[in-house]
Amino acid sequence: RARHQRYAYVLMAYDAPGKQMEYLWRAAAVARALQRLSDYPALLLTNSTRFPDGTPVAEAFEKLGVRTLPVRTVPLPRSIEQGLTPEWRVAYWKLQIWRFTEYEKLIWLDVDSIVTRSLDHLFEREPPWAQR
Repeated sequence: RARHQRYAYVLMAYDAPGKQMEYLWRAAAVARALQRLSDYPALLLTNSTRFPDGTPVAEAFEKLGVRTLPVRTVPLPRSIEQGLTPEWRVAYWKLQIWRFTEYEKLIWLDVDSIVTRSLDHLFEREPPWAQR
């Protein structure tokens, strides 16, 4: 079956500056599972550019079939932002997935997901189950 070029998985790995790298390592595990089990590419939104050993993040993830992009803040209404901890503000950054208009369908996977089999069939679902 031909792979649809405008479908992709999306991951986000934001590790606060000065904190131990945690989410990027989790993203690497999910990316490796997708490489083994999926026919579709993945996008990684991250603020990290290098692993602790100096390896460029983009280079390492490219070997897993993942395109890295900079994670961006998502402006929130003051009424929402005021009551949020920094961790929950970052959670709202997932909304930036709506900026990827070059894709027809995207599947968001949190980096604490455990992918044990192909999820590619989810791309075939129609609204309202899936957003367009």
